Amino acid sequence: MATKVSLVLGEANLQHLIVDFTCDAAYPAGGYPFPPSGVGLREIYGVDIIGNHPGVTCSYAAGKLKLYGTGSANQAAATELAANSTVVSASTVLRLLVIGH
Repeated sequence: MATKVSLVLGEANLQHLIVDFTCDAAYPAGGYPFPPSGVGLREIYGVDIIGNHPGVTCSYAAGKLKLYGTGSANQAAATELAANSTVVSASTVLRLLVIGH
């Protein structure tokens, strides 16, 4: 069995940030706005939830933070996108690892 490693990005100015993201009371259509400028970056390559948030995952694309597995009654799996207006407590703070430049 062979393993192949390919360099995808070798940027000298690559940064990683740890930020706290406070959710509001209703999940917006298509995800929370999360522009790179909001965390002092020009471009974001990836975002991941770190810390103690069992069952909740996220993805980042086109300036939006999309949450999966928020635990709502109609959302059975962590791979299922949160429905529009899903109640995500305003006191929910997600610790995020943000990678960009």
